[in-house]
Amino acid sequence: MPPCIWKPGVSDQDLQLIPIEYHFPYRWSKDRKIRNRLYDGLDIAALPLETTVSSLAEVLKQGKSSDRVQAIRTLQLFGPKSVEAVPALIVALTDEKPSVRAQAAKALGKLGPAAEAAVPALTAMQEEGFVEAAVTKSLKEITGE
Repeated sequence: MPPCIWKPGVSDQDLQLIPIEYHFPYRWSKDRKIRNRLYDGLDIAALPLETTVSSLAEVLKQGKSSDRVQAIRTLQLFGPKSVEAVPALIVALTDEKPSVRAQAAKALGKLGPAAEAAVPALTAMQEEGFVEAAVTKSLKEITGE
């Protein structure tokens, strides 16, 4: 990683490489969830300033499937702060592309109980081959069962 990459005027592309290339000098915690949240924080810090939960939810309503998948992955970084995107994520569960549906299920699971409104839609998808594992895990994370 080039030195001083955290400086004014650095490109968005260079900023988005920081979390990939950053090496923590020591272990913050043995708890994987805490380490993952630290990395999520780095990813969020590297996002362009105009990237918000609202703007990502809008991407879910339009664009290519790869853009929708990337928007959902980015929403997951925001954790509980992305609760306003739950309605858009529920709609994404009906997307024609299985990859979009699977990512939407994962994102809802990461929200935990805040995504309770998605339980009926997720329950209806439990037998759907490609997304079954993501749906089952998400339901456990949301309901705590």
